[in-house]
Amino acid sequence: MNRDHISKLKTGKWQVDYRGDVPPVLDPRPTKAAKGKLIQARTTFNTKDAAYEFDVYVQRERRNVDLSMTPDQRIMYKQATSELQEAGITDISILDIVKNYIKHRPQVDVTKTIISCIEEFLDEYKRDVEKKHGSSRTYGGYRVLKKLLDPYLLIPVTEIHQPDVARKVADHIRSIADKENREARTLDNYYKKVKRLFNWCKEKEYLKEQPLHDGLTKVKGLQKDESVRVLSPEEARQLMYAAQATDKEFGLLPFFILHVFCGLRPIELHRITWDHIKIDTGNPFVLIPSDSTARSKKARKIALKKFPATIEWFKVCDRSKPLFAFAKGTDGNTDRTFYNKRDKVLVLAGLYDENATLSQKRPFSDIGRHSCGTYLYEGGYSAADTSSRLGNSEQVFREHYQNSEKTEEEAVEFFSITPMNSDEKLVKFAG
Repeated sequence: MNRDHISKLKTGKWQVDYRGDVPPVLDPRPTKAAKGKLIQARTTFNTKDAAYEFDVYVQRERRNVDLSMTPDQRIMYKQATSELQEAGITDISILDIVKNYIKHRPQVDVTKTIISCIEEFLDEYKRDVEKKHGSSRTYGGYRVLKKLLDPYLLIPVTEIHQPDVARKVADHIRSIADKENREARTLDNYYKKVKRLFNWCKEKEYLKEQPLHDGLTKVKGLQKDESVRVLSPEEARQLMYAAQATDKEFGLLPFFILHVFCGLRPIELHRITWDHIKIDTGNPFVLIPSDSTARSKKARKIALKKFPATIEWFKVCDRSKPLFAFAKGTDGNTDRTFYNKRDKVLVLAGLYDENATLSQKRPFSDIGRHSCGTYLYEGGYSAADTSSRLGNSEQVFREHYQNSEKTEEEAVEFFSITPMNSDEKLVKFAG
């Protein structure tokens, strides 16, 4: 037991000092007890034994502990003491350990079912999305949890702690991906979503620990470290020319300008209008309002003064039409029409053919943004300035953009691409 509150004075006497934490205990000394006096903050004794005896009494009264013990209780106490000593723990009592355990023990609700956890998780996630102007598309993706955990929805969530149940859950999720002929990346995303649910359950103290450990959720064939696909300057030129040549039909030229040369995400275009693009000023810029940003939730301004070619692209746009005419569904996804038309432009630019598989198309899903970030950095922008312009954290930028083999000369060529002249039409874009 800690006795730091008992000390020897210069006078040779011993003092018990409870240092402001004075327990409401009756003073045991006869004259004090007769008057119903409580102990004081400091009490002085002639001998060490008297001080210790007084403190033992106070601590016993404070805890109201019954000191009588059965033989079995004595054995258990001695075993616990021996375990502490063998572990080299001498600065904490068994009682302190018990109190600490009681204080931090998860209060698990054994009646909570997995379906009720999912519904509570989704409700909380949706409120957070709405409050922070997040992407409802991300929220919509978590609704797959009910499908992934369908056979187990009605069981208590605590049963997932059983190793055989956890293994069955992991195997079931894997079987769903197999039946749907999903790629390794999709299976990995399935596991991440379910793990996030269970981590949330742990935070809510519905679970004591994450039941799906890495050994159960290992995904073969997953390429986590693959570098992002970046357009060459010539590929970028062909893509922009294809968007310009088909703008009357598809209306995607403004999107590709903002995506390729400004690094915007498709989701960020839904609340941007032509009023957010100022090119007839001394300091031209594109403004992405806070309610439009996809992740950082902060408004950001993209300066265009050092990018005259980008300004020329905005000048050839038809401002009588909406900047981005594609709606966003209740699930947060952009209308599928947009993706179909974007595919046609990418095919026309020769980036992939019309029979390309999903895995062949995937590297091009955010290719304009990846190219913009890469060439900004290679062109002399710092990692901090580039990530700020893209609306990324600097850590994300360093993980995905800094290992490019592109050169400063390519960066200059990329940002110098200008629109086709009115009398210029490549044969491949004809008709």
